[in-house]
Amino acid sequence: MFKIDWHQLEKNAEGSPQDFFERFVYQITVKRYQSLGLIKYFYNTPGSEFYLILNKDCEFEGIPLKSGDVIGWQAKFWLNRSDPDNSPLDSDKRAELADGFKKSLEYEPNLKVWIICTPGLFSNTKTSSGMKPYEELERNNTLEQAIV
Repeated sequence: MFKIDWHQLEKNAEGSPQDFFERFVYQITVKRYQSLGLIKYFYNTPGSEFYLILNKDCEFEGIPLKSGDVIGWQAKFWLNRSDPDNSPLDSDKRAELADGFKKSLEYEPNLKVWIICTPGLFSNTKTSSGMKPYEELERNNTLEQAIV
């Protein structure tokens, strides 16, 4: 596996790095999953960058799903300059994800999987509650859907 230098994306992306990152994630998704159903991708799609509406029962990354179920992708170009292997997940970013998840569920009530794509892993820092940021996000927003 090769390592991507995300700082190059910042330097070379036409338009904003966030927009480029969203298109990058979309292209990977289309290449890998378009055979599973219809991909809905419109500028400013509510909640998520795009959605895959399954047209058949299948297993997605080990999760059994049915025709009509929806998978959503949220792409965030959150780059940690001091630790590029990890993406920051501070309280503002957790609130932004929680809001996106809520909007995604309102827009696509059959959402079963919600995927958050970032350039790095989520930081292992602890929140004021002593939990890892991802765990706190999951607990406070009852993210029952699988996040890959």
